[in-house]
Amino acid sequence: MGYTFTKGNLNVHYLTAPYELLVAAFSDDGTTALRDTDKSTSQWDVSTPHGEVEVYDYMGGAGYGGPEPDRTEITDWHVQGDEEAIEYMLNMLGAASLSAKDTPGGSQGA
Repeated sequence: MGYTFTKGNLNVHYLTAPYELLVAAFSDDGTTALRDTDKSTSQWDVSTPHGEVEVYDYMGGAGYGGPEPDRTEITDWHVQGDEEAIEYMLNMLGAASLSAKDTPGGSQGA
């Protein structure tokens, strides 16, 4: 399982990753920190030694013209946090991705 990260403008950045990778990296199904259920179906508040990072889907739900998505099919995420905290969070994703590759039957590809 791989991911891509794109630095955005201001403090909103973009992550493309399978839901399963985020669950594996953050040990949470994305509903514990969910605050804005009108605009998001999943959200993680990732604690790092450099501060918090928020990872969430945004405006993909039924209130924005589409059907309510199955959270396990979401791959486009918004990311907010300090640069060092985001870098730490990306390392967590990288470790989870490598772990999935090393597991028998795990996903292949970066």
